[in-house]
Amino acid sequence: MSGSNDRQLVEAALSGETDAFSVLVDRYKNFVYRFFLRRVPDGECEDLTQEVFLVAWSQLDRFRLDGQFAGWLCTLAMKVAYRWMSGAYRRPQTFTATVIEAQSVVAHRDESAEVTRRETLESIRGALERLDDRAASLVHLVFDGGLTTTEAAAALRIPRATAFRVLREALNELRLRLEDREPAAPRDGSD
Repeated sequence: MSGSNDRQLVEAALSGETDAFSVLVDRYKNFVYRFFLRRVPDGECEDLTQEVFLVAWSQLDRFRLDGQFAGWLCTLAMKVAYRWMSGAYRRPQTFTATVIEAQSVVAHRDESAEVTRRETLESIRGALERLDDRAASLVHLVFDGGLTTTEAAAALRIPRATAFRVLREALNELRLRLEDREPAAPRDGSD
């Protein structure tokens, strides 16, 4: 069963074969754990990784079989990370995190700055939600997961050149949407 592709394993898990989901967990647990290492204290990574797989198991019927399982896990991990960050204090780990934390404190003092920050975050989330699954997965893996575009291409099992093209088009689409302009119609090309 460990030689099966992700789609076959998801289908088997959906039909009640829990061993199939265990194979998916074994296949992706280090990927999800590394995702959290960049965002939360080391002591939280294991629990949050388990939380992602609990959410994945409970929502497995929502996974689109034509989608990329790694990208879907990354989306779930982002949601778990956002929930964790919004509900718990976290000590800044780097200089950048210290600057962001300081800006957040100043923004909280200024209510209009906080409203602007929330509106900006909502605009970004909205623009990301309108991307197709492959593009959204690439953006999450590269910018949130810390992977290179080549590593993200391998995780999603798509050609490297396709990943670079899709990422470039996704970033352009995000930029246009955030500037309140409609993106150009997608190209009809096959990869």
